[in-house]
Amino acid sequence: NASVCGRRISLGPLSRWQTGYRCVRHGQEAQVLNREYARLRTVGGHVPGRVHVQASVGGKIKVNPSIALGLRPLEELAGLRAQGVSAKVVHFVRHGEGTHNVGEDYQSPTQLDARLTEVGEQQCALLAERTEVLTTVDLVVTSPLTRCVQTAVLGFPGQLTAGVPFVALECVRECCNSICDCRRPITDIAAEFRMVDFSHCTDNEDPLWGMYEAKYGSQEDFSEHRESADPLHIAERARSFFRWFEERPEQEVMVASHSAFLWHFFNHAHSGYDRIPYIAPEGYDPETRRAMVPVVNFDAEEKGFEESIRGEWKNCEMRSMVVVYEQ
Repeated sequence: NASVCGRRISLGPLSRWQTGYRCVRHGQEAQVLNREYARLRTVGGHVPGRVHVQASVGGKIKVNPSIALGLRPLEELAGLRAQGVSAKVVHFVRHGEGTHNVGEDYQSPTQLDARLTEVGEQQCALLAERTEVLTTVDLVVTSPLTRCVQTAVLGFPGQLTAGVPFVALECVRECCNSICDCRRPITDIAAEFRMVDFSHCTDNEDPLWGMYEAKYGSQEDFSEHRESADPLHIAERARSFFRWFEERPEQEVMVASHSAFLWHFFNHAHSGYDRIPYIAPEGYDPETRRAMVPVVNFDAEEKGFEESIRGEWKNCEMRSMVVVYEQ
């Protein structure tokens, strides 16, 4: 235990947390950069409950994500905002059928950064009929993988015409397991989709594939799951998206993403997630299990809503929800 700004907090060893959030300290001031988990105020503020932190060099502190974001059905948005709750709307969409989905051909070299099939493009046309009524959407986010960028451009044409920003983010891309999940250089993708802002993708070559290739080897050397066997990394990517969106001025976003990534982070640390037959048939190791904290939580009285969000995703399926940043 230690005292910060006159309040008690819990300190843990550096090895305890694999990921977390920065707290930059200036003299007696402390600013936690993740308001959904902890708020330290230098004047007249408070720290809600116990906050786990870890010290690191350079005066930076990392805070464990010990509180999950709340998800609520869309119909609760007006009531939440009437109560002064910080809440935003997210429409998650899985991309249309990709060439890798046909015959589940995920590891062939020809599937690198798989594109949409003709069927996938037709699915996007049907999606466009559903999204054209979403006139309050003021931001579109897409994975930088080609099939998702295609889905965003073809599936959200009304928003594109209206001048809504289209932004590519690495944090919402697919779990990096097979060569179909490896993206092309950003310069190539950006040249093809000039209406999308790729400035947040700071590495031209694929950093995520490079990281797991360095760990496991090439696709030929290792054909098992890579990032899907690293659930804490998937969860942290999801959290980074929600933190990024919280800091944006926009209130309603559409996100073109991928089935495995969406399934993992909506189910992370919830019942049934510990033992995934095709990834961890005997369960994740004890250290990983201890470190698991849900990315999102559901109202216990809304079982139907929870089931609708946590299930498997079809191509071009859209699911809408309210994200509660403050409670």
